[in-house]
This record gives sequence, C-alpha cells and structure tokens, in this order.
Amino acid sequence: MSAPYLNSASTTTNGVDLDFRQGLNLAEYGKLTFDLRWSHIQSQKRTEPDGSTFEFAGTHGNCDVTNCMGTPKDRINASLTWDVGDWRWATLLNYRSSLKNVAFEGDACANSFADGTDAPSGCQLKAFYTVDLSFRWRAYKSMEIFGSVQNLFDKVAPLDPLTYGSISYNPLDISGAVGRFYNLGLRYQFN
Repeated sequence: MSAPYLNSASTTTNGVDLDFRQGLNLAEYGKLTFDLRWSHIQSQKRTEPDGSTFEFAGTHGNCDVTNCMGTPKDRINASLTWDVGDWRWATLLNYRSSLKNVAFEGDACANSFADGTDAPSGCQLKAFYTVDLSFRWRAYKSMEIFGSVQNLFDKVAPLDPLTYGSISYNPLDISGAVGRFYNLGLRYQFN
C-alpha cells in the first residue's frame, strides 16, 4: 500500500525588527549607551494543506511551536548603560504587548473561571513590563563586584491559565512570577 505525498502546513510571518544603538561620550563623566530592540509581528498565518488559515499574531498560539507562550505583536527590550571610571550602571526595560487568550484569531476563549466567565477577565492577558537595575565595580585590576535588582517595581505577572507547565504565568513574564529579587557577587581572577 502506498500513501501519496502531502505537504505540511506553511507559515508566513510579516513584521518589523528594529535594533538601535547609540553611544554618547560625556568626557570625564563617562559614556552613556542606549540600546533598543523592538520586534513587531503584523501577521503570522499558518495555512493548512486543505487551504484553511489560522492567524496567530497577538494570540496565545501557535502552541505547536511556542509551547503556548503566545505570539505577542510587540516585544521591546531597551537599556541605558552608564560607564564611568571603574563603574558600570545599567537599567533594562522588558515589555510584552497584550495577548488574546485564544489559540488563534477568531477562536473561543481558551479558559474560563468556575462561574463560566472568560479567564483571564476579557479573555486577554494584559501587557506586561519589568525594569531591572544592575551595577559593576572594578575594585582592583583582578577583582570585580557586581549586583542587580530584577523586577525593580515588583510587578506581578498577569494570570495565564493556558501556558504550558500549569504555572499560571507566561514564561515571557517569569520575573513577574518570581517577584523582585536581588543578587550580589564578587569575581576574582587569579594570575
């Protein structure tokens, strides 16, 4: 018995990626560096062999390739770094746009509360962002002290009942699931 060859589904993604970096020399006050990375997905359509199409941009899908963490239309990472003498100070903004809690555009809400209402409310995961701060001080030629505060404003990630692992938080929002946390370290290089 033979089976005819059948093409798999195809996916077409349209969007824009922007990567911008600008440095500013402040003479004796050091150097400022600004970095921006922005990804905007206008459309992400999967076409099945039978011709049916599914739009995933801005939804919780495509679960086949994202493990149900979703396809936000916008993701932004922006940082500002100040290098002065033996010090480096940095701040980082991580942003994810809202997601419809549906497998694909036009689908029914993927989850509901016990009373039958959409989960999360409005069947949408709100946009989420965090801000991190970090520093590094080269105390000596071979010793460096460093530290950071992750999720500076202690933002709580929105409820996400669909994501894989049943942790109720989207993996893109993990620092909002953990909360504010700190680290401090020392690096020494032996010669």
